[in-house]
Amino acid sequence: WLPAASSSHLRMDTQAFNGPRTLTVRVNGEPVLTTAVGDRQTITTPPLTLRRGHNTIALDLAEGCQRPTDLDPASGDGRCLGLLVYSLALTP
Repeated sequence: WLPAASSSHLRMDTQAFNGPRTLTVRVNGEPVLTTAVGDRQTITTPPLTLRRGHNTIALDLAEGCQRPTDLDPASGDGRCLGLLVYSLALTP
C-alpha cells in the first residue's frame, strides 16, 4: 500500500528453469516489460507508475512452467517450475 502515487523501477535477479522463457511484467494489469530470461541475469524495468493505495505486480511466463519429472521421471520432483527469483526490489 502506498500513501501517494510514485514512480519506481522493479529490479530482479532471475533465472529461467530449463531454457529460455518469455517474461512479461505487468503493473495493475498493464504490461510494462517483455523480455527473454535464460541463465541467471538481472532485469530492471522502465519506470513504473504506481498509484496511491494498492498496486499489483505480476510476473507472467508465456511458456508457463515445467515439472522436473517431465524431463527425468526418476527425479520424483513434481513441482511446476518456471522462474527462479533470487531477489526482487522496488527502487527509485
